[in-house]
Amino acid sequence: MIARWAARGWLRALDAAFAGFLWREVPEADPWRILAAALASHQLGRGHVCLDLAATLADPAFALSLPPEGDAGEEAAADLPGRVLADLGAGSVAAGFEAAPEGIAVEGFAGAQAERAPFQ
Repeated sequence: MIARWAARGWLRALDAAFAGFLWREVPEADPWRILAAALASHQLGRGHVCLDLAATLADPAFALSLPPEGDAGEEAAADLPGRVLADLGAGSVAAGFEAAPEGIAVEGFAGAQAERAPFQ
């Protein structure tokens, strides 16, 4: 998914490369943590110093400005950040931070442990 977002121009090549670096260096990392890191990198590229998880989960299109205006065609509909992040909630994210002191945690997404979905 991260590669598709970068190919569409929704993420910068740097954001995707950062995610790929994390993927290679920490292969056991939760894929949703890597997605969160890529989104934080995306936000940095937009001039923001952080990724507001609560705002992102509440309204991904507004918080991330993804997809760019006019680039939400039918073929991209399944990849929209709002759909990808729909099953997450601020409570589960907060619980993930408390349970995982080593960094960003995004818990509660169906199947997140079973597959490394952001990179498919």
